[in-house]
Amino acid sequence: MRHNLLTIIATSLLIQTAQAETDLPVLTTYGSDSSGISTQSFDADEIRRNYSSLSQFLGSVTGVQVQHSGATGDPVMISVRGASSGQTNILVNGVRVNDAQGGGYDLSSIPLSMIERIELVSAGSNGGDYDSAIGGTLNIVTRREESSRNLRASVGSFGYQGISYRQNAGVISLYAESENIENNFSYPVPAPWDGGELNADESLKNAAFFRHNLQIATNLQNIDSRIYWRNQNKEIPDYFRNSPNNEASYSQRESGASAGNLRSPVKRGLNWRWNTTYAETRETYRDPDSVIGLGNDDNRYYRQKAEAMLSPQWQQDALVLSASASTSFDDYRSRYVNDSDSHACLTPQGQCDQSAEQWLTRLQTGADYQWTTNLSTAFHLYQQLLRSSNWRSGAEDMQKEAQTDRFSGGSTEIRWQAETFTVQLSGRDSIRIPSLYERYGDRGLLLGNDDLSAETARSFSLDGRWQPDTASISGSVFTRHIENAIVPVYDSRGIGRYVNTSEATLTGIEVTLTKDFSLNRLRIEPSFSASRYKSEVRSEIRSFNQQQLAGIYHGRYVTGVSAILGGHRLTLQHEIAGDIYLDRSNSIEGDTRESLDLNYLWQQPFWLASLNISNLTDNRYRDYSNRPATGRSVRAAIEFEF
Repeated sequence: MRHNLLTIIATSLLIQTAQAETDLPVLTTYGSDSSGISTQSFDADEIRRNYSSLSQFLGSVTGVQVQHSGATGDPVMISVRGASSGQTNILVNGVRVNDAQGGGYDLSSIPLSMIERIELVSAGSNGGDYDSAIGGTLNIVTRREESSRNLRASVGSFGYQGISYRQNAGVISLYAESENIENNFSYPVPAPWDGGELNADESLKNAAFFRHNLQIATNLQNIDSRIYWRNQNKEIPDYFRNSPNNEASYSQRESGASAGNLRSPVKRGLNWRWNTTYAETRETYRDPDSVIGLGNDDNRYYRQKAEAMLSPQWQQDALVLSASASTSFDDYRSRYVNDSDSHACLTPQGQCDQSAEQWLTRLQTGADYQWTTNLSTAFHLYQQLLRSSNWRSGAEDMQKEAQTDRFSGGSTEIRWQAETFTVQLSGRDSIRIPSLYERYGDRGLLLGNDDLSAETARSFSLDGRWQPDTASISGSVFTRHIENAIVPVYDSRGIGRYVNTSEATLTGIEVTLTKDFSLNRLRIEPSFSASRYKSEVRSEIRSFNQQQLAGIYHGRYVTGVSAILGGHRLTLQHEIAGDIYLDRSNSIEGDTRESLDLNYLWQQPFWLASLNISNLTDNRYRDYSNRPATGRSVRAAIEFEF
């Protein structure tokens, strides 16, 4: 297969296979994986017509766990193959965007209407940011050069309202979106503020959310440029007492720009890829009545990030040689306005204003070779140099602490494929560096921990797929050994802190079965997927030793069926996910997640209408962060192309 560090040329075999597995058109992708069986690409238009959000769709993909943390507007992360959200790399147009909090990326911050397609790489030797992911990599490709105008409006339960518009004007594409929701769903309150009956149902108070998005993109001579702006605010509820006096909130304003030629055509011979990006984020966490946290909070956080990448690649017949050099800079500042001790750091118990900087330089090289029609191999090496420093902003005894760390890693892959069967064996050494927020930040619900160390992992994976006629059977068996694993630990209020675990191993098996058949004009598509993981922690602390990793569902099973007749499509999907622990000692076991979802679509040439009912049976459970999950919710949407 011809392979390029930043371009995947998908073969017809991959296209047919992915369509059989997901019934979604697969487009020619770019990234840095050859068309192996651990790479999938999905058309966002098809997703949007069958799911109400990106996170809902990803929850249907084998090996992907969607980690909700409360109501709409709270962070939505993903886990790939049992990895944490921080161990999963998220790219937008090939550029890594994992945020500062937890190292993951809030999937709810980018609406489906802004997306052109989604690419998921779960294993293999891929190069670049794909190899540095301990779990997997999700690449979100945004829209450009729209051929028509699109207007979408939606309403739903708990006061949800949303509207989006996109249009192409020559080489300029415009996207605008706004949404808001009250989030006033009912749930059993553990200890009501007025001393009433324990676990009595009440409507959730102080949980409203709004978000506004704007993006302008251009494409001139195969150079993509993008500027974006986002403003959002999330009221933070008091899940434990549901106090009516609560006014806690978290707001975020983000703007950024990027330019590069990552989507330019690949030619035989020497190709050059480059990209540069800059983003600035300002956040405010307020709790004026000390309802959520431990004090009267008015906390400000500032972050700047810049990155540049240059990558030459040479392609000749069956051989592809690639290299890349990139550097990124992170700058972080915190200011605790209402803490009188914070600026001077007078007491160990008080918050302390922090400043931190982080430089990361990465060099990578690799080769891919197609030996025969059936056999191909890939091999990549990388090295990272991390320079970081932090200091207490206003303390009289301020001392700047700095450190330098080097990390090396690599990946290898061998793949054999025939007409109906493909098998791939791969391995990789990866690293995940703690984010500045994990080390020094505190936004009310996730506390900082400046003692965090980088986590490293060595993974091996065997993937196979058999595709007879209209059926598809695929499976994966993998093992991962992790040093200094970073896990989230939550208390009964849903407030969390990230900590290191000395050493951990995780083994897993994933299976997907699909089949489609027709009854006259009616098309039926049943599917089943299962993921089962086993983990073990080895720690010097007795209560943590021989426990399972916290923060992931160790068992997950999804059954679905779709019925298609003309312009109508009806889908039912049932999910069961369990065996999750909320602390390192496994003394607190999380709830089993069980949900039945229904999606209906009616499509016509210039418009479509959709109805989505999540958690149809109104099942009550707590999510992976120990907060009550939203009950049954309904959303309806209508969309026009003109």
